[in-house]
Amino acid sequence: MKKASRTNARGYWHYAWDYCRAAESVASGPYKSLMFPALHLCGQSIELVLKGFLLGRGETPKAVEKFGHRLDELVSHARRRKLGREANLSPQDLTAIRVLAVAYSRYPYLLRYFVPGVTRVPTVELALQTTQRLIQGLELYCTGVTGRAQRIGS
Repeated sequence: MKKASRTNARGYWHYAWDYCRAAESVASGPYKSLMFPALHLCGQSIELVLKGFLLGRGETPKAVEKFGHRLDELVSHARRRKLGREANLSPQDLTAIRVLAVAYSRYPYLLRYFVPGVTRVPTVELALQTTQRLIQGLELYCTGVTGRAQRIGS
């Protein structure tokens, strides 16, 4: 009997939802000044939900893995695969992802490690809104059901 793959759109979406909820908790809890951890969690959520979408579009796990953590490349490829049919991202959302990608996706991974100087990032509020829009917009596509994402932001 063939083993079922543990890498699928539904699994990626659920992990993305978990990271989004964690980002919300960090951003709204008693430690709201923890901007970089909240942004990192948003980046992780965006990465996973876009990978789940691409798997749902028929990409192989190996092809999806090749994107690594590069959010800008993931969102560009997802848009070519008709992401807009499932999740309506505004130009502001796309800019937020691309700006976040610089700090999240590329060495020296500015959201994880201290590097002296200025780091350009979107606001936590904008990053969270973008993340939530992706999670809510892709829930039905990735999981086949709706309702869980309704609890985001509440």
